[in-house]
Amino acid sequence: MKDQRPIATVEARWRQPVLVVGVLVVLFVLLEIVFQRELADRWIWINLADVVIFGYCLYLAVRVRRHTTRLGQPSPVSRVESATLVGLLVVGLLTLPASLVWLEALMGRFSISILSKFLLIYLLARVFGKLETAYRVTLGYRTVPLNPTATIVLSFLIAIVIGTVLLSLPEAAAAGRYLAPIDALFTATSATCVTGLIVKDTPTDFSPFGKLVIILLIQAGGLGIMTLSGLFGALLGRRFSISDRLILGETVLSHAPRQPGRTIGGIVMFALVMEAIGAMVLVLRWLALGEPGGRALGLAVFHSISAFCNAGFSLFSDSLTRYVGDPIINLTILALIVIGGLGFPVVLEAYQWLRARGRQRRQQMSLHTKLVLTTSALLIGAGFVLFVNLEAGGVLADQPTAAALWASGFQAITPRTAGFSTVAIGDVRDATLLVLVGLMFIGASPGSTGGGIKTSSFAVLVLLVRSMARGESQARVWGRAIPEAVRHRAFAVFTLMLSAVIMTTFLLTLTERRDFVELLFEAVSALCTVGLSTGVTASLSKLGRLLVTIAMFVGRLGPLTLAMAIRTRVRAATYRYPDEDIMVG
Repeated sequence: MKDQRPIATVEARWRQPVLVVGVLVVLFVLLEIVFQRELADRWIWINLADVVIFGYCLYLAVRVRRHTTRLGQPSPVSRVESATLVGLLVVGLLTLPASLVWLEALMGRFSISILSKFLLIYLLARVFGKLETAYRVTLGYRTVPLNPTATIVLSFLIAIVIGTVLLSLPEAAAAGRYLAPIDALFTATSATCVTGLIVKDTPTDFSPFGKLVIILLIQAGGLGIMTLSGLFGALLGRRFSISDRLILGETVLSHAPRQPGRTIGGIVMFALVMEAIGAMVLVLRWLALGEPGGRALGLAVFHSISAFCNAGFSLFSDSLTRYVGDPIINLTILALIVIGGLGFPVVLEAYQWLRARGRQRRQQMSLHTKLVLTTSALLIGAGFVLFVNLEAGGVLADQPTAAALWASGFQAITPRTAGFSTVAIGDVRDATLLVLVGLMFIGASPGSTGGGIKTSSFAVLVLLVRSMARGESQARVWGRAIPEAVRHRAFAVFTLMLSAVIMTTFLLTLTERRDFVELLFEAVSALCTVGLSTGVTASLSKLGRLLVTIAMFVGRLGPLTLAMAIRTRVRAATYRYPDEDIMVG
């Protein structure tokens, strides 16, 4: 008789072995990380870890293939998952005899095969993804589901943990280099949170595998972990729950989408197209500058993804200062930064508005898009004018006029959470640093790859102050009034971010012996996920690096998001207290 047990009960039989094998493999990897300097010959660990990982994944592929739905039909998700596992295993077995040879040539050392490590990621993802259901089945009680915001926080934590493990492996560091666990955690957090602050030089301290891990973390963090997981779910035919729609609404859009699958596909396709166009322009430019074909392609893809995701990671030790007067590289990088910083909803609506105008049709643009575009243009213009005037006798003094103008425009845009620089930020005046601090604090726009309090929040606060100064009861602009709930949210975001900046700066003054303005700049750069630095990052103490790591994580998710993640259920009040005036100001 056919087994008619629920699928959760059938899956519970192999979830416990997943935990056991996952723990064993983690132990193998930890041995490799901890003893990478002492173990001269790790052949036994290489072979043992590979055998365990490959053997269990083969068993899992067969086991998953047998999963059925509640009606007894083969599960389409299980078929796709099983085929993926089998494909990885076949490729791994075919390349395993040669893997040690090319791995030694590429990384300069022996290690567990790269494919095994990606299978390890799969196993860990399965463990994290099924843990709650496994508890329900094995322990027999109902757990409390996480709210959407807490799920977002947990997804970023998992990505950072996986990135830290991968960057701690010996093959992630360049030959002759060593990456301490705290530096791996710092780099993984900076990449996942698309910040760009570095304690190790990306082009010299990381191997090709380490750079690949960094760019994958940047892509995942820029698009959003939940967006990518939603894309994979849509490809596998998974139906989106109400919780999934709420998560997508909080991470990318201002509302829960009606068709989340199409929305996620559109977001990912838009990002990939923009990055591909940027990479094509950059690769042609670097080929024209004399870079070899392979290096030009690697530079173009890495910098295109890093720019669109507003990450600021560069494969040049001096960022982009060598291209301060290059119009093609400047325009391409700046265009990617601006498009990625505006956010998918704004770019989509602006495109639809322009297309309607081209077809001689009228289309009303939303107040949100108008505020974002107007505020962004004003901030870029103000930053350009201030930088030109403040640094005319400073870092721009020795630059030709064209290069000085390009540098001013670049530095007016890149503080909006991008992190690239074409001048030495450590050499600018304190007044200029304060201007950059203001631009970093405001940041990019909602639903984008950037951080900060967001341009819309800044615009709402300015309109609120203007209405109060005029004695008006409503904050209004362009014939529209801003709701009270939006004003409260903008003020909460501003207050929490300002509190985080003050607290982080205060703690850094206790752990570091540097100038106050430099520490303030570092704190704002971390919390607003910018990545610019005056040179403080590389000299931070271990405690200082941990503080900045926490600041980057808090800044990527936003103080308000973290507060919402840990909030408790608030009961609706059935009565109101009487009002009483308080003297303020």
